[in-house]
Amino acid sequence: MPGYDSWKARSPDDDLGDPSQYEKPDPLQELADWEDGMPYQACIEAAEAAEKKVGMLRRVMSRKRDKERMKEMTDPKYMRPGLPFAVGKTVEELGELNAALGKTLRWGWDSVNPELPKHQRETNLIWVRREIEDVRGALDNLERELTKEFG
Repeated sequence: MPGYDSWKARSPDDDLGDPSQYEKPDPLQELADWEDGMPYQACIEAAEAAEKKVGMLRRVMSRKRDKERMKEMTDPKYMRPGLPFAVGKTVEELGELNAALGKTLRWGWDSVNPELPKHQRETNLIWVRREIEDVRGALDNLERELTKEFG
């Protein structure tokens, strides 16, 4: 690789002038900057910015997976007509939401169940949202059955 002093332009478009005319950094100023922590601080700030972007990307991807999972509520082949089934299903779904919220209070929104296989793990936030959708579906079904039964 050519050294600093042997630099040549690769094409007429790349001609940046004579490299010997470039302003060379002052070694004493560079040393003072390092002692003040400026490059270190810049690295920390860049790492924090990258971490923030990764976190935002994870949340976006998590929401996409949430929407896909929320479509799965109850397999229609297990649904039964009638008010007693609708009441039972609603109570069951409310219990599952209670369990998800209880675990979330104890372990946090970003925690996952370590006992599940990795491909089945989801954060407590995703779990709670999924259970909320299941409760909504059960309440909609209960409302339909109540309307059929009582008008």
